[in-house]
This record gives sequence, structure tokens and C-alpha cells, in this order.
Amino acid sequence: MSILMFSQDERSVIIVTDTLATTPDRRPLLFQPKAWHLPHLNMAMATTGTANLGSLWSERIRSSALARDVGMLDAVAPGVLREIWGQLREEFGDPGSATIYHFGFESGRDGIVRYTYRSVTGFVSERVTEPGFGVRPPPETFELEVPYTLDEFIDLAKKVRAENDERRVAVPVGIGGELHLMLLEDGRCSTSRIYRFEDFEVHFREMMHLARQSPHFRTE
Repeated sequence: MSILMFSQDERSVIIVTDTLATTPDRRPLLFQPKAWHLPHLNMAMATTGTANLGSLWSERIRSSALARDVGMLDAVAPGVLREIWGQLREEFGDPGSATIYHFGFESGRDGIVRYTYRSVTGFVSERVTEPGFGVRPPPETFELEVPYTLDEFIDLAKKVRAENDERRVAVPVGIGGELHLMLLEDGRCSTSRIYRFEDFEVHFREMMHLARQSPHFRTE
């Protein structure tokens, strides 16, 4: 799982994600991106839940998707996502759940659009053009206050992480590593690291310990 925050207005979107990937029992596994810029489509994508889905879908877009923008990609996204999801289920068993978010600009239309694809609904396309804020997972033990500054985004991420680490939520998820902020505008995108969680090094040591138990682990 992970944390995802997005703040979408008429001309841009801010996407904030963490970088921690965990095992099904929430042990630190590795650090990885959870948002990708796809400049040839004037869009970005992000994922929550099962990490492999986002990585495989991102690679499929870059290597073989014939599209010119986020709207054209939507025509094929649900079917390909269901295909990848089926492959993950066949290889690993129950893959849990995952959600894919596309943010971008459609040819011939001003303003940004968001498409959401959820495994729990069979990756049916959900299209939204209205501005808005979202955070996944949502707070369960405190009232959400929409962030507007970097410090407020960081504080919200810390609070969501705390209630998950303390198991004050129905289904706790792992959040950690770093927080990366992506700003997507028409024709350009930038990414910045805005925060590193205090236990970053602890998690990395745990990842190395876990990796050394694998017969494929190599140090060179």
C-alpha cells in the first residue's frame, strides 16, 4: 500500500506519494516510485495498493501503448489493467487491491482531467474534471483538513501514517521512505523530494536483512 495525496485545480495537479513498498505482512521490502511522468502523453500516473500493478502498467504504457493523450489512453486502460491484474493473480495468488490514477490534458480541451481505475470495480473508468483534493488511505480517526502548503502536506502524511502504524484503522498499511511531490502542468512536470521519514535508514537495514535471505541476493 502507500499514501497518495492529490490536489487538482483547473490547470495543474499536485501529486504526493511515499516510496515504501512492503511485504503482505507490512515488512519493508524496498523503496520505489509510486508516481510516473509520461511526457509523450502530457500526463502523470500514480498508484496505491499492490505495487506491481503500477510498475507493470507504467512499463506497458511506455513500451506499447498507441495513444496521444490521457483520454485516448483511457480507451484501452481498463482492459489492459484487467489483463495485468489477472496475470498477477495467476503468478502470486490473491494480489489484494490496487487503484491507478491518471492525471493529464486531453487534446482540444483546456484544463486537467483525472481518470481513476479501481481493482474492486474491475478497473471501470471514472472520469473527473472538477477541482478537488484526495488522500488515500483517508483518515479514520481524525478530521481531514485540506493541505495547501508543503508543511501541511507533510503533516497530513505523518498523521495518516501514525494512525496506520498504531493500528487505529480497520486495515493498516505501510507508509514510509520519502515523500515525493510531483507538479503536473500543461506541457511540463517537476518532481521534488519534500520529506524523508525518520526511520528511513532503519527500514533500509531491514530491507537488506530480508534481501540477504533470498538465494538470489548478490552484493557485487
